[in-house]
Amino acid sequence: MQAASVNDIDEWDVVVKEEADQPDNNPVAAILVTAIFDNTASMTNPIKATKAVMHSLMNFLKSAIESGQSGISPESRVFVTLVAANDWTDESVDESRIKFMHPTQPVKVFVNEEECLKHCRLVPLEIDQKNIRDSFAVIANGIESMASTCTGGGDLPEEYGTAIDFVNDYVERMAATIDGHVTATTLIVTDNANHGMSRGGDDSFPQGVTEDALKQMNCYEKAFNCAYAPGGKWKPKPLYSSLAKLLKLSQVSWVLCGTSASNQGHFSTWTGLLATIFEGQSGILLSWDSDPELVKQAVVSVFCSYLAGETIPSWVDDAAHNTAAQAASQQMMSAAVQNDDSIARLSGADDNTSEVISRLAIVADLADDATRARVVEAGSDAESAAVYRTLSHVDSPVPPRVPLPTFARDAGGPPDMARTISKRAFDEYEEPSYRNLGSGDGDDEPPVYRGLGAAGVPIVAEEEEEEDGEPPSISCNTRPSAARTSSIVRSMRRRR
Repeated sequence: MQAASVNDIDEWDVVVKEEADQPDNNPVAAILVTAIFDNTASMTNPIKATKAVMHSLMNFLKSAIESGQSGISPESRVFVTLVAANDWTDESVDESRIKFMHPTQPVKVFVNEEECLKHCRLVPLEIDQKNIRDSFAVIANGIESMASTCTGGGDLPEEYGTAIDFVNDYVERMAATIDGHVTATTLIVTDNANHGMSRGGDDSFPQGVTEDALKQMNCYEKAFNCAYAPGGKWKPKPLYSSLAKLLKLSQVSWVLCGTSASNQGHFSTWTGLLATIFEGQSGILLSWDSDPELVKQAVVSVFCSYLAGETIPSWVDDAAHNTAAQAASQQMMSAAVQNDDSIARLSGADDNTSEVISRLAIVADLADDATRARVVEAGSDAESAAVYRTLSHVDSPVPPRVPLPTFARDAGGPPDMARTISKRAFDEYEEPSYRNLGSGDGDDEPPVYRGLGAAGVPIVAEEEEEEDGEPPSISCNTRPSAARTSSIVRSMRRRR
């Protein structure tokens, strides 16, 4: 059976996969690389730097394709798409004025948009294996176009659920219409919190965006029409349930900027909620402000680790799977760093990847698996936020910003990050708080807690208990140890 072209399949058709004679020995049939960027006006300046994350990811992918590393062979099809997430109006919303609001499109495609309009769905750009350079030049132009057109976003804070739901439909369709093993990775770069984090205040849609709310706008009938939107019209979708679904379909790296975040409580709730949903899944939440230069290396390293795991045949037993995946990851990275000096510090080894993300990752410690389910399955985004607040710590005081230590390069290899991270003290606290990443979890030392109230600002959290004496079910301020980040890397490679 000839593999179906994404342009030949009607939007709601499902083509049943044909079983290959030896599927376990086949390379990855298709790699889906998707990026979702906050494209509102508040990202005008930050995106000039954050776009480098996408460029680095594309440089790595290009090198991996050209070198034919591991499961990426000339027969592997590679698809790339770039989606921008925006808001519903370009000004603040209140009940007395909503009917006069000026609309904005909540989603826009910046790579292969003409084909999307023609076929009335998200159609990715397929990398031409015979002309790889030109294909990636098209992608680079799309990144620059998106970065130069940030606008709108007046209905604070932000809207991401609709774009993520749009990508979910695309990934599901591609997996159903391409014969063989399909693997997906999604990069998300955002600024402020999503709607529904507050109980009022400066949120234009404190209960989350609903279709009923948008119907109050005089322009509603035509304002959100779009040829490639599902059903021809953008409709608001809940973020947290959409994200939970995406994490089942794709590896996800989410980079938090928080440049325009002005409300510490809202941003704390938002970040903690994301960390809760990411917990135990094939994804990672990264703080941009902790080390902007290191973020792009972390995203590349995590993707390399994930892709390497996907290329290992299923007949390899569990004991050997991680060893084989690590070897494949190192092989891929070795080829990539020859073409991209910006990721030269990366080796592809587990400990190297773990130490990179330990500097940036935001994680959640949950009482049990049911805790995450309570948040994800709460219903609306506002309800998820309410459940999270009842299960988590209260906000903590914010100490002054402390610069991160610099890397020390070892001769002949990447830096030993575990040994070069120094203790971090906060002057106004009698006891300095730190975690020595080289000594595991450090039972004798209080940990450093990563800031959730504002992007990249460390927060020292106290172990508080609820009024009934029970500890909270979610502790979302923890800075991950080396051991914890190693488990995150391994989770990227779990069998699917």
